[in-house]
Formats: sequence, structure tokens, C-alpha cells
Amino acid sequence: MNTSPRMLPWEPQENREWRALLRVVGFVTLPQKFALGDAACSSEMVGNWPDSRHVLLITSTYSSSNIETANYEAHDLAEELADRIAFLGLAAVEISVLSVTYPKVEVGELLEIALAVPDAIRTPVEIRAEELAQFDKPRTDPDARALRLFRTGASSSSSYHALGQLWAAAEVLGRELAVQAGSYTEYPCKNCGATQKGPPRTQPHIESFFEAVLEAKSTRSPSETAEAARKTRGKVIHGGKLQDRVLREDVENQLGHLQCGVAVALSRAMGVTSSIRHARRIDRAVMYAQVVARQEMAAREGGTVFADMHFGKWAVSARGALPSIPKNVGRDQPHEIGLVGLPFPMLIPNLWLPIIYNPENAG
Repeated sequence: MNTSPRMLPWEPQENREWRALLRVVGFVTLPQKFALGDAACSSEMVGNWPDSRHVLLITSTYSSSNIETANYEAHDLAEELADRIAFLGLAAVEISVLSVTYPKVEVGELLEIALAVPDAIRTPVEIRAEELAQFDKPRTDPDARALRLFRTGASSSSSYHALGQLWAAAEVLGRELAVQAGSYTEYPCKNCGATQKGPPRTQPHIESFFEAVLEAKSTRSPSETAEAARKTRGKVIHGGKLQDRVLREDVENQLGHLQCGVAVALSRAMGVTSSIRHARRIDRAVMYAQVVARQEMAAREGGTVFADMHFGKWAVSARGALPSIPKNVGRDQPHEIGLVGLPFPMLIPNLWLPIIYNPENAG
């Protein structure tokens, strides 16, 4: 199922306060109260891992225009907090968004909530012994660096980091081809007017990577696709606002073709082929729901079961486009991508829900 949250089966509330619940796992403690820009945050340690990492829950409240935008902003807040913790603690940190909803709601009122649902699945790829062995042949240092960058990009949980790594791989491979071809930028000397040789001209070669992966009906040419990826990467690296839903969507939309383009370039450079022709980063699947607040949701230590599709109004958003690489670069085998069935029944900890209160019990 692939339903756009812009077509929610209810009229979403506009311009209100939201609350995101984040889970942090790392070698850190955090203050009970702190701020992330305009978002007010509180932390609570809820456990420890065997390696002494702490598990903390972060509650963050902020204003946003609607539930879809609030969900994007929650992930931006999570990544911003991860950036700060990683630097301050000089260590890795894991942060996930558990839910986005209202801070509190009265029993009987409607509430909106965004929840992560089981990720989309891919059919396992069969890798053969001879396909593993084909990498034993000698390789150049640029090819080895590009292969490593491809792996870290394809494996990254951050779309921004994935774009940076995959684009870096494309530049390494493009530079190698430009040097081999003797293709360099040229400019006149300011003093004598003589032609000077500048850096290798990588962009035309990167454009060629996309020629094999763009469909004939594509609205963008290979040069336009490569330039769009370059500009988007530039926004991320050189001052784009990371807390920007449009930028995040733009980045995620670039990744499928960029991953395929780099795969084609690696195949050509190293003389290897992939075990599959389809590639796609699987992004977060999110369920948006509107439900009635019930008294039993108020018990913070309990949970609420969303038993079937009749519990309220809901929509699921998940990306699943599959660009492909040519047959001479990858092997055909059955491949599917999709959600892990319907997300029901779902046991939602009441802690993920808003504070549910009954005015009759107040005081």
C-alpha cells in the first residue's frame, strides 16, 4: 500500500503544537530539561545495554503546520540531536523516532499520530560463489575507494549521508575517467593569457553513468539528472537547511538513480557484474492515524492494541520505486519490494500516545 499523507482520509489539524517521542541509545547522559532550537525537550533514562550504553526517552514539543510536516521535523530534530551528542560525546549514538502526536488530549477527543510501521521488505538476493570471486582481480586505488564509498552510502540510515557517500563515489570514478582521457578544465592566465590546466572535468563522465539507468520516458536527461544530484549534494554539504522537508524529499528522490548510476560505473571500471538489476534504498514506512482518545489509553504503563483497520482512520506512506541497471551489468532474478503486510494488530505503548486526561477527574 502506498498512500500519500497529503491525501489523508480526514481533515488534519493545522498550526498547532506537537510532541515527538525519541529513543536515544548511547554512552551519554542528558539533562532532564534542554532545548533544541525552538523545541522544548525533556529526557528520562529507561534502561542500560550490556555494553553500558544508556537508553533514554526524549520528549520534544514544537509547533508545526500539520502532522506530515511535524513528522518530518521530528526526524530533523532527531538527526540534529544525534549530531550534537556524537560531537559532545566523541562516540556513536543511535536515535529513532517512536511517535509524533499531540502533547495531550481529552478523553473522547480525536487525536492524530504518526508511527513507524514494519519496514518495507526486499526479496533476498541470491549471490553466487563466482560472483563473489570476480572481485579477486586487481583493482585500482580509485576503484577500491569508490566501492567502499558505495557500500557505506547504500548502508547508511541517513539519506543525507547516503547521498554524500554515493556522490563521492561518483566523483572518484568520474575523476579517474577524466584523468585517463586527459580531460581537464582550462582557463586563461590572468597575467599572460596563456591557457592553464585546471582540475579534471568529472561531470561529463558522471553524466554518462546515468545514461544506462534512466528510462526512455524519463523527464530528465542524464546531464540534468547528474546536475540535479550535484546541486542537491551541494545544498546538503555547503549550507542547505537540513531542517527542510523539501530538501529531505529531494535527497530521497535522488538516491535510487544515483545508486544505480554508481553501480554501472563500478561495473565498467572493475569488470564485475551485480547479482541483481534493481536497486533502491528502502526509506521509513510511516502510518498516519486519527483515533478517539479512550480512558484506557491514560495508563502510562499499559498499551493499546490497534486490532484491525476499523480502529480509526489511517494511511501508510512508503517509498518503493525500483530503478534498474542494464542486463550486461546485473543479473535478472525475482525481486519484490513492499510493506510487511498490513500493520495490524499493532500494540502501541501508551507512552507513545498523548497524555490522555479526563476533566471530571482533574484535581
